[in-house]
Amino acid sequence: MQKFVIIWGARGYAKVLRELVEDLGCRLVAVFDNDPAVPAPFVDVPLIYGMDGFERWQAQQVLPAVAGLVAIGGTR
Repeated sequence: MQKFVIIWGARGYAKVLRELVEDLGCRLVAVFDNDPAVPAPFVDVPLIYGMDGFERWQAQQVLPAVAGLVAIGGTR
């Protein structure tokens, strides 16, 4: 059975985590970020902004289970 993953944080770490997700045989289904100025890191995975966006996405899901990873780093 395919495993599905989301990532919160759409910058550099998300790109690294996507490689890991795929190496583990999982499928990245969405990326979330609080900053609407952040461009989509992937052309084939939707980028959704904020907690409201996450809640709308979650309410529409029919996937059996989704794991989450956090890709937030930086110097702050």
